[in-house]
Amino acid sequence: MSKFIPNSFQIPNAFVDEVMFALSGNAVKAYLLVARKTTGWQKESDFISIDQFKQFTGINRDKTIYEILKELEEVGLIRTVKTAGRTTEFYLVKDLPNVENKPVAKSATSGEKRHQLQKTPPVAKSATSGEKRHQLQKTPPVAENATATPGEKRHPTKTNNKTNINNPPIVPPAEQVVLDYLNMALANLAEEQGERKPTGYKLTDKTKQAIGARLAEFDLGVCKRVVDYLVSKWGRDPKMVEYLRPSTIFRPTNFGEYVVGSERWDNKGRPEMRDGAWVMADGTMLKPKGSAPNPASKSTDWAKGRQIQIRNPQVAEKLRKMGMLK
Repeated sequence: MSKFIPNSFQIPNAFVDEVMFALSGNAVKAYLLVARKTTGWQKESDFISIDQFKQFTGINRDKTIYEILKELEEVGLIRTVKTAGRTTEFYLVKDLPNVENKPVAKSATSGEKRHQLQKTPPVAKSATSGEKRHQLQKTPPVAENATATPGEKRHPTKTNNKTNINNPPIVPPAEQVVLDYLNMALANLAEEQGERKPTGYKLTDKTKQAIGARLAEFDLGVCKRVVDYLVSKWGRDPKMVEYLRPSTIFRPTNFGEYVVGSERWDNKGRPEMRDGAWVMADGTMLKPKGSAPNPASKSTDWAKGRQIQIRNPQVAEKLRKMGMLK
């Protein structure tokens, strides 16, 4: 079955008809990726790392990625929310920028083309001097039937600023971020194997409670690493792939074991599981070892000597009393 068309996502016609000509080729690639990760999953936003941009666009330099993202943000196609210590969150801007309706010289640079997205619309010859000044100040006209006060008519941006303050960008809960990460990993796995994209798991109360409990003990990066580890370990096993579900992955009795296994797997360069054995990117096969012991058992010492970040102080104190943490 063809991979094209059936599992597709939408791109606005106006992007192709009115905007794409003014962008660099790399910027178009990045915009498509943001659209795929957001509206392609029926989401308002998504956390996308620089490594993901490099992987899907084929661009190798971090500097180039930063430049094209700045280009998209400058022309008003995307909006970013940066938080210290976290991957940047990206939103698609639903109202595409207005482009000056005139042909562009073939020799024009991408910067000159982008400039058209930000130009002031032409002023009519018959316009009065006041109307011309009004357009030069880039102040949008106020409708005659508007209910705005005289001050708001002179300074319409004041109302916009208040709106932005009262309506901050919607940030999904951490449990939803983890679940979306799992759904994306399962979709990529299905695509790799030529299968139909799964519908994805929903954030039910039970699932939210299970993921939230793990996030109280371990940070977001550890939870995502566990997802990557288990998808790599079980994803190609017809029997084990059925266990790639939230109720199994985030089960309290097993999650500590997965944390340790994912740490070792990450330190070894994230090999792939093939026919029951770990295989490195260069084809080297790793010798199988026994699985990590269950951290719920008092006889285990998997956490001794490890600097594991545990947010819940009660859990940390319990592990210390058991001799599993220093």
